[in-house]
Amino acid sequence: MQLAFGQIFEKPATPAAQVLHHVRRNPHVGRGDLVKVTGLSQPTITRAVSALSSVGLVRERRDLVNTARPGRPVVPLELATWPAVLVGVALDGDDAVIGCYDSRGRMVREVTVSEFAKNHVCADTLEYIIAAIYRLKGDFTVPIKSIALSAASLHWNDFAAIRDRLEFEFHVPTIACNAAAAIALAEIQQDILQEDVFVLFSENVTAAAYISATGIKVPDRDLTVDEWIEFLTTERRPRQILFSGAYFTDPANRATLRARLTDAFHGDVALRVLRPELETLRTITHALSLAQLSAHPLDLAKGTS
Repeated sequence: MQLAFGQIFEKPATPAAQVLHHVRRNPHVGRGDLVKVTGLSQPTITRAVSALSSVGLVRERRDLVNTARPGRPVVPLELATWPAVLVGVALDGDDAVIGCYDSRGRMVREVTVSEFAKNHVCADTLEYIIAAIYRLKGDFTVPIKSIALSAASLHWNDFAAIRDRLEFEFHVPTIACNAAAAIALAEIQQDILQEDVFVLFSENVTAAAYISATGIKVPDRDLTVDEWIEFLTTERRPRQILFSGAYFTDPANRATLRARLTDAFHGDVALRVLRPELETLRTITHALSLAQLSAHPLDLAKGTS
């Protein structure tokens, strides 16, 4: 079975993106600590911090310098409140949750769109979501800078068209993806070092994504759960398989799959069912909202994404 995977989300790779990631994970971190954790040189870290400070994403806290410590004083760094709203939209079979966050990852507003019927086509449902974002936009004193949407619902499979529609409407960088990719995104935001992990989601729809060394990739076509298991056991053997969705929480399905995969992999591949807290739509909207800022902070802040 020949499948092509295309990258949709990038891990923080540039010096500025790496610095922003570690400042987000470790408030009041110093430049020396950033050198150690990233492996980048001191001048590179200094330039990255300066660039992030100049666009309002990071700030120094000289008031927190510990002068009692021996050696050169360490100036702690922390996230600044960049004047922007980042939007994440997560849709399942019943609702769409729209989460609006600031650059520090704090929720500004959240609304649930439930007007649409389950049999509505994608285009109709998208109009409800667009209208809700417009209502939210009117309440903000700062601009929306990015939008990312994931869907785990029937009729939502032309993600390129969904992205183009949102970009046309709001004139900001936009990503649209399947549910598995959004779950993978939440995973790597918890642990950026994860790689060679295959994510399989099955609930209203079945979707897949792959966490590589550089980011998250999605396949060029949809398969059933059985077809994905066949693919994983015969053609691609990842280090870990992550299962999410109602199909895999069913005890009978879980037992059958575990027996089949254990027999095929002989314990060489880790099998894991997703932690329940990472399946909530709020968790997904949070991860989606920060995706573009995390990967391309300077481009997004300067409006060049």
